[in-house]
Amino acid sequence: MSPSLAFQIGQPLLTILSLWALFRWICPQGSFPHSCRDLGKDALFTPKGRRGFFAILLFLVAGSVQNSIDPWFTELAIAIHGVEDFSVYIYRLEGSATSTLQSFAPKPIIGFFLYVYVCLFPAVFALLLLVFHNEKNDRCLRASIRALVLNYVLALPFFLFFSVRETWYADLGPNVLKARSLLSDLSPELEPLFRTARGVENNFPSLHTSIAVTAFLIARQSDNRRLKILTGISALLVMFSTLYLGFHWVTDMVAGVLLAWVSVRMAFMPSQSSKTEENSESTAESNR
Repeated sequence: MSPSLAFQIGQPLLTILSLWALFRWICPQGSFPHSCRDLGKDALFTPKGRRGFFAILLFLVAGSVQNSIDPWFTELAIAIHGVEDFSVYIYRLEGSATSTLQSFAPKPIIGFFLYVYVCLFPAVFALLLLVFHNEKNDRCLRASIRALVLNYVLALPFFLFFSVRETWYADLGPNVLKARSLLSDLSPELEPLFRTARGVENNFPSLHTSIAVTAFLIARQSDNRRLKILTGISALLVMFSTLYLGFHWVTDMVAGVLLAWVSVRMAFMPSQSSKTEENSESTAESNR
């Protein structure tokens, strides 16, 4: 089996298996199939469930949509401020910090962090929603959905006006030690396949970082100790993977952490609409 075919088959399979295994650890008394089935029923019949379903769907498709319009963002940035990207200024700020991480890059380590980036990352956020739904933690479930949307909305102006290329792709001039894409080290066939799902432009701030940290910050608001531990470890691994694989700058990661903090703070802000939603949900449940 070619590496590209193995990636196409293995990525969704490993994501689902990771979601199942992590759910079994977080909720040892719960049933993964029943929880997925209950979420599916709620997605059809209750506002709460529809929000959860929408959030998972948004999470799965938003990244692909963003990457498909990345070239348009780049052209717009050039038209607005005459600069194609600001990568060279980021390099002047932090130097070759990202390339230093790649001095030790055996294939098993690269493969592990690729798994973290493309499988563990989506599995953990989907798990967050599934666990909150299973535990009937409506407050954290609603905050997770709001924060996910806010991450993309708040990042959009930076994609429009502050285009930054991936560390391995940035044009930094001659005699510059910069990071390389470790996917090519793992397998030359993976690079073009991976690029169909991820662009190389508009990487500031790092949404992988912001969403992973968002999951941790929201999990801290729950009483589930294992969920807090898992999301914390996952956030650290995702943050390191974005640098190690050659995708993001340290500056992107720091901005992603700040974006997560702002998104979560805004997501937990009380609003009249949330009170209305709670009242409508309780009325709907009492009528069922």
